[in-house]
Amino acid sequence: MILENLDITKLTIKSIINDNVIIYDNSSIYQGQILNKLPHGNGKYITKDKSKIEGSFKNGHLHGECDILCYDNDIYSHITGTWDNNIFCGKNQKIIYNSATYYIGETYGYIKNGYGSMHYSGSKYVEYIECNWINNIPNNKIKIKMHDKELFETSLYNIRDQFLIVELEYKVLEKDNVLIEIDIHPEIWVNNLKLDEGIYTGYSVNNVPHIYGTLVSDT
Repeated sequence: MILENLDITKLTIKSIINDNVIIYDNSSIYQGQILNKLPHGNGKYITKDKSKIEGSFKNGHLHGECDILCYDNDIYSHITGTWDNNIFCGKNQKIIYNSATYYIGETYGYIKNGYGSMHYSGSKYVEYIECNWINNIPNNKIKIKMHDKELFETSLYNIRDQFLIVELEYKVLEKDNVLIEIDIHPEIWVNNLKLDEGIYTGYSVNNVPHIYGTLVSDT
């Protein structure tokens, strides 16, 4: 499901059943309240790949509280929050990426805009960071929560590709200074990247494996 380009109003209707089910030519199905042959009110939209949108619709657009489960998607796995005429925007939004990283906070579109926090279940050092975001990029000071450490604030960081680069001082880790890379833009995660050596699954920058992933020979 390509969320950024999803517009149910542009889909061709194949049939309408019992005034509460719409079947589209692309094999997706809507079940729920309908007005003027468009989803309007509470309902559920299911795609051919079994991705599902459940919540509130207005004139065919997502409008109000909705919950999206994405299957066979390279970027997102679960998105929940509020929409305004198909725009994902609000203060208490949640985006779970296929990398298991998730964001909670303000958005405009499927982009981090406003105050929010990124959470990292698999990180060696970082539990989460929180800050003000402008178009997916931290703005001014950031707060970092390390495992078993107090939340601290810093403005000493750089941004390279999709990563926030922070040098953690001795007083934070009680060991030598450590330079860490924090993924702030997991949309760059890819499922499959074909290389000469085989199929790579993981993070990449400019179609080159970066940070971590797996490589399986295709021979």
